[in-house]
Amino acid sequence: PLAARAQSPVTVTGRVVSDAGQPLVAAQVFVQSLNIGAQTREDGSYTLQVPARAVGTTLTVGARRIGFQAASQQVAVRAGGPITVNFTLSTAAT
Repeated sequence: PLAARAQSPVTVTGRVVSDAGQPLVAAQVFVQSLNIGAQTREDGSYTLQVPARAVGTTLTVGARRIGFQAASQQVAVRAGGPITVNFTLSTAAT
């Protein structure tokens, strides 16, 4: 019998930009069900490490920043990767 191979974490990367196309610095990108998250860098990019136990599931990845409407996307987690999830956040109504 073949020994089961340990799976590696899956990398989720992407960018968060405003509806005007500007990178959003310090936006929060998160997977609430796994209690993981990251902040975007100056260019709006982020990287999350999703645990191997999530392979084969569908997760909701969310993004938010003060002054903008939050957004989320459903992502099917597959072994390998990386998975790219980009967000465009609209300015919140005042």
